[in-house]
Amino acid sequence: MSQSTSKVLTRIGIMGAIAALLAGYIFWYSSNTWQYRQIEPDVLYRTGLRSNDEFVAACNKAYCQTIVFLATPDEQAADVWQKAQTFCYRNRLRTRGFAIPPDQFPTPGQITGILEVIATARYQPILLVCTDGRRGAMVAAAYQMSVQHLDRQAVINLTTHSDLSPESQAAVIRYINTYSPTTAPSTRPW
Repeated sequence: MSQSTSKVLTRIGIMGAIAALLAGYIFWYSSNTWQYRQIEPDVLYRTGLRSNDEFVAACNKAYCQTIVFLATPDEQAADVWQKAQTFCYRNRLRTRGFAIPPDQFPTPGQITGILEVIATARYQPILLVCTDGRRGAMVAAAYQMSVQHLDRQAVINLTTHSDLSPESQAAVIRYINTYSPTTAPSTRPW
């Protein structure tokens, strides 16, 4: 093998390695999410909102039609929330908001309202979004008990096998233990 052939093969190898690294980075970047979970395929998903890129990746994974924001107006004033709302507007995604404070459980009225949105077929798939994943996990637990009719222990098991922090898991489990599935809408189609 001549020296010029060797150089060409070396350059091709280097370019191939660079292309593979670039493709891997693009794949990771486009699929990287935080606190993302599928609750029911083609119906309900949840995610935390840490960065706009992760939010966009979660929207793309869920193929969502509607975003349900579970944050207070103060939280939504932050830059990352503004970018998420701009993304929704530009991509013609429906948005609904339920101001659940980060240190509180959703109220029965909020759960009823959210479950009514979820029950509306034209809004599906739906992505629940909060800052840390905790409120989304609480709403998902209410959905699992009220709509999917999972028992408390099954929902607790799903929660403890998620990527929530131990503090958030404990809060969600407290919520599950106090939640009554009778707060689901009485006109539900399921």
